Amino acid sequence: MIVANFICETLMSFINTVDIVDAIYGSIGIIIVFIYFHFLNRNGLIEINSDNQ
Repeated sequence: MIVANFICETLMSFINTVDIVDAIYGSIGIIIVFIYFHFLNRNGLIEINSDNQ
């Protein structure tokens, strides 16, 4: 995902304005999301079932 972000932000100038700062911020966002998904996968989701109340 990070490599694809850098390719899109730097090499694909015909569909996107070349901006290395945007690529860095996109990479930081990707890292934050993968950390979130890691903890979500490890702890799981808490099921809320209104039938058991």
